[in-house]
Amino acid sequence: MPNIEQHNLRQMINNHFFDRDQTKEILENFVTVDNNSVLHVGLPEPANVALTTPNNAITTADVGTLKAKVTDSNSNNCYGVPVDFVNRKTREVIGQGITDLNGEAYYNFRLEDSDIFSVQAKLSQDYLFHDGAILNNTATWGNSGNIVQEIYHDYTLIYKDDDSLDSLLYSPVLSGYTEISFKAKLVDAAASDSFCGLIETNSSGTVTGTLNGITLSQLGLTDASNGQWYKFYINVLGTDVFIKAVNLDTKAVSTASVTLSAAMSYFSFCFVLTGDLTTTYFSDVKINKCSDDLTMFVKEKRNLCGVNLWSGTDYLGIVSAEKDDNIQFSCSKGFTNVVSSNEWSSNFEKSIKSDLSAGDYTVFFKYNLDRTKSYTGSVDVTSQCHGILYLIARDQPNSTNTIMKSASFAPSTTTQTITARITSDEFTGSETQLQLRIANNTSGIIYTDNWKLLYE
Repeated sequence: MPNIEQHNLRQMINNHFFDRDQTKEILENFVTVDNNSVLHVGLPEPANVALTTPNNAITTADVGTLKAKVTDSNSNNCYGVPVDFVNRKTREVIGQGITDLNGEAYYNFRLEDSDIFSVQAKLSQDYLFHDGAILNNTATWGNSGNIVQEIYHDYTLIYKDDDSLDSLLYSPVLSGYTEISFKAKLVDAAASDSFCGLIETNSSGTVTGTLNGITLSQLGLTDASNGQWYKFYINVLGTDVFIKAVNLDTKAVSTASVTLSAAMSYFSFCFVLTGDLTTTYFSDVKINKCSDDLTMFVKEKRNLCGVNLWSGTDYLGIVSAEKDDNIQFSCSKGFTNVVSSNEWSSNFEKSIKSDLSAGDYTVFFKYNLDRTKSYTGSVDVTSQCHGILYLIARDQPNSTNTIMKSASFAPSTTTQTITARITSDEFTGSETQLQLRIANNTSGIIYTDNWKLLYE
């Protein structure tokens, strides 16, 4: 329950240097009158965060943008909320934004090379639950197995007062992607004892499943970790749980990943006293909301192929031209037998499926050749026939191929990366165009993906 304070509205607006438009927005959206005719001024409390990055998260290095939206429990936009954008795999924060009046936060990032990584957005400071230093809201936590709580100024001590097998102190009901952090010191745990974990509940918080425990040994820690304060981070990511422990004295970091048998629609976080473990100190419990994850696919800045060709048509489907006017994707037999396919891919979800006769080809053009640079062409392939990759330098005005580099491939159900290269000292001086071409040596189907034409 927020503290009830009185404010001078004019003074508050003046002190925060709001302009006329912002003042109007505040008066329209953040001033309410309750049933007792009492005026309330305040921002909606954040409850949900969603990653809303556009364009299927396919982008070119150096120009990437992430976007998230924060709303309250009634879907009202939340203004001025810090949002962290997090690498899902490492849980490292890669950037931060603050929501605008539309509840949206942005982060522009720069990458020189290609990368594939999953991203999440999380509320940075507006925690769903934050105890400060101690468990100061014990009424919202459940207790099974007769755990005794002793609450001190800067920590909470829990211990068992009987011989029950498992004793749990469990949080209010949680759902979706969630981040939990806390500080803890174990007193007498064996490395194999669960000291915390997740337990499945229904929507009202009644326990319906068994404990998914987390042990010291899963983090590579031992019984010797008893008596040391650690900060633990637990990220619930569907069926995946990522755990990190940081020794607050040595700053040593341990990590682990656990896969649950099934995603839990509702669950609680638990402190556990079980086996040899009878006493735990903990503090600073924070529980927060994360967004669904989004896989980011970043194309190398040096790759002259457009994002559609590079992604195997995930971006636009089969089209004859990329957005760059200097790029053209074509087929010697038209596009009747060349389609966008999700039967196989090495990059995103789709690939280019060509069902052609011997001697037919698909081709990518790049005009305005710079003869001071070297070029490497590559493509990922699975094939039901024999084929060949050509990297061709052309004197386009005279329709002459001056340099032809090639690499052959045989039928294979496994992914092959085929590469051809032309160096700057090989150019004769008349070349104006490069072609990157896949040709059929025998009739059949060829799948291609992850097209690259890199310059250096």
